[in-house]
Amino acid sequence: MSTLKVDTKGLRGGPIEWTKDNHFRTKQYYRVYRWDSAKNAIAIASDWKGYDIK
Repeated sequence: MSTLKVDTKGLRGGPIEWTKDNHFRTKQYYRVYRWDSAKNAIAIASDWKGYDIK
């Protein structure tokens, strides 16, 4: 699994990639949501943003 890379097709914001030294992932992705009162529904406030895992 030291070179495993899984493309989640947008489900997680980017691929999940393991390395020899990091068996969690090399990058974590977040998306921020907010409540839209006019539509009475959830809306995306900020699209996917990636952060390097050290």
